[in-house]
Amino acid sequence: MSTTTTTTTTTTTAPLTKEQVSAIFHLLTSHETADKFFDYLTDDVSWTMTGTAHPQALHLTSKSEVLANMARSASLFQVPHKLQIVNVLIVQGERTAVVEFEGSGGKLKTGKDYKNQYLYIVGFNEQGQIENMKGYMDTGMVRDAFEGSGLW
Repeated sequence: MSTTTTTTTTTTTAPLTKEQVSAIFHLLTSHETADKFFDYLTDDVSWTMTGTAHPQALHLTSKSEVLANMARSASLFQVPHKLQIVNVLIVQGERTAVVEFEGSGGKLKTGKDYKNQYLYIVGFNEQGQIENMKGYMDTGMVRDAFEGSGLW
């Protein structure tokens, strides 16, 4: 008589923490460290900015698309706006975080001042990388600020 034993292994990872998410998103608050934030994106990240009546309403499906869009957006600024984390929440038992930002002090090349508020719902994989982001912002501010920029 032969017996077969099957062993099932599961990967368990430490729960997502507010400190971990805060440290990743804190990279965006300084122009010197902002590029390092993008190291936390998976190559096939899903990045969505909601809305319909502004130039940043889009859905991107790769890190390279996100980087190209960020470079295009940054090219509109004479003085980049400074981001400040307002709040970070972790969805209990999930690998999901909610991150709230305020951006201020920006000046576009058109001479318009730029400030905005942002809320991101962020999904992390088991390796601690961002695999999806969905963002909400003051879409009227985006439309008004980027109007006449010639880029959109």
